[in-house]
Amino acid sequence: MTEIESLSRPKPEVAQSYPFNALVVLPYTSRQNTSRQKQKAMTYYTDLALSAGLIALRVRHQAPRIILPGEYENPSTGDIEKESLIKRGVNPEMVEVIPNCNSTLEQLRVIAKKINSGQLEKVGIVCFSFHQRRVREFLKGLGIASTCHIVEVEQVLSDFIKEKTRGESSITKEDFIKTPTSWQIKLIETLLFLISKTDRVLFQSRFPLTQYLKTKIGLNITDYEKLESLKSG
Repeated sequence: MTEIESLSRPKPEVAQSYPFNALVVLPYTSRQNTSRQKQKAMTYYTDLALSAGLIALRVRHQAPRIILPGEYENPSTGDIEKESLIKRGVNPEMVEVIPNCNSTLEQLRVIAKKINSGQLEKVGIVCFSFHQRRVREFLKGLGIASTCHIVEVEQVLSDFIKEKTRGESSITKEDFIKTPTSWQIKLIETLLFLISKTDRVLFQSRFPLTQYLKTKIGLNITDYEKLESLKSG
């Protein structure tokens, strides 16, 4: 049993206060699971984000529950993430899946609706450092920046490992995202950040440029399989 698996084993519930009403884990890219044809699966990045969310939930006790806005439906990527959390001992009642949120903007819009309707007051947004600049622009445009706090995936994971090794680990935040396609993802994220910032300044919450790109390019601009094909090509 790994450290992350063991930390999610059920524990007696105690009354306590949390810094957030909920943690929102943003998925990052998608791919086909080759073992199950036409079945979507978590990417390396989404799995890391989910692990960081689990640590924030069970070790840091930052919130009583996790919200998973997932891409697609039947199943959504959120359903696959929830299944993974349940296998690691998380109570299903602590996990909410919102399907068919097919972009970062759509994922944050559903959270904004929950905040504006009074369902949430303080939210921890679990995302990567290279993703957070774009996320912050969306939070500002949607008017929920003061309600949402970024929980950086790399920081959570590196801190957890250092604590478990009593400071002997030399792993850094950057080590978690060093993959063959990381330079492409960072380049795409820089371009998307500039577009989202322009969108917010000119159009506030509407983000028409972001929506136009999504419509023209497809469901997931940062699609894992497209990046892999670029690398192999």
